Amino acid sequence: MRKKATERGSCLTIETDGKTRCPKEPADGDRCRTHQKQHRTMCKRYKEAAKIVDEMQTAGIPLLKQIASYDDLDVAKKKAKLMRQFVEAVRVERIGRETHHKRFFLKNIMDALEERVFDLQYAKDPAYSWVKDFQEQSSAEMESSEKLDSLLLAAILAKSDLTSKDARVTVSAEESEEDDPIELVMRAYGEKREYLKKYRFIRESREDFIERSLSKEDRRDQDYVRHVNIQRDIILQYTRRVLLHDPILVLKADKKVSFNDLFLDPNFTAEDFKRVERGQMKALMEGMIWWRDATLEALSLWPKNSKEQIRTTANVGKLGERFLVYHMLGADDSSQNPDDRFKLVGGWVFKTRHTRKITNEAWWVSDLTVFVSSMNC
Repeated sequence: MRKKATERGSCLTIETDGKTRCPKEPADGDRCRTHQKQHRTMCKRYKEAAKIVDEMQTAGIPLLKQIASYDDLDVAKKKAKLMRQFVEAVRVERIGRETHHKRFFLKNIMDALEERVFDLQYAKDPAYSWVKDFQEQSSAEMESSEKLDSLLLAAILAKSDLTSKDARVTVSAEESEEDDPIELVMRAYGEKREYLKKYRFIRESREDFIERSLSKEDRRDQDYVRHVNIQRDIILQYTRRVLLHDPILVLKADKKVSFNDLFLDPNFTAEDFKRVERGQMKALMEGMIWWRDATLEALSLWPKNSKEQIRTTANVGKLGERFLVYHMLGADDSSQNPDDRFKLVGGWVFKTRHTRKITNEAWWVSDLTVFVSSMNC
């Protein structure tokens, strides 16, 4: 007997992009025919895997001492085959259950829960109020366009040497009834590896980036090195704003000390990289305000003709009309009001839009295409 179809008028399954709900009408219970068959295939597979895991755990995994005592080739081969099946079954069971929850239950409920966790976790943070305002101002979905797509950080990086040449993130083909959702997720793990290659220069240390990107001759030119560092820090500050606009990404970034720490976390998936790139689109629709602020902050970290080492963004000082005053006068960090800033992946995002005048240098270093072309030598 079939379940009664949902009254919502469309399949409750989330597509492989992790965001879009299937628009087809339910044909079997709460799902369309394609996703209902996928659901059955997935459940059958991960339940079979769970059975193998249970049987292997009951039989006992051999100890190293026992393995060393095996003297029969056939027995050793049989044990090795069982162990391979066990390892694969553990992976299939875990991915199957995770996929079941992420795609075949309403994702908006999961997102709402995670956003609620964000509210509860950060409610007492001095910056909570303005961070929530920032997120709400950025919450509207933005329409994509060919012109805006071409300006995305991801699109520009694809043309540069900053990312590995073999990094290619492809769009999934349309699903069919024969697709196995577990296999689709396994493919997504490969997709995450491509994103890690693509954003390598954000993940690597400053020293490694300079060593890899600049020739020995260029590294001896301190003015040039300063400009490259400024441009890299613009991107880091900009990306922090992209993370901050999304409470789910902020939660994933909690206690992460760097972008590498965040991106390598198993809980940061290919879908999260897509959330970051959707955030870039929202920033573009905001008129690049985030990029302007990121530029001014990066310039403050690398003062011209200064013998001092790089300053931390925590020392930028009180923002607004007095932006950089404390910083340039060498005031200590105690002058900074804690509710003016929010710490994120080893840096800070600030509350107030910067009002410092845009200099010629700021215009030049803020042009990402100049940065990219300079790295293509």
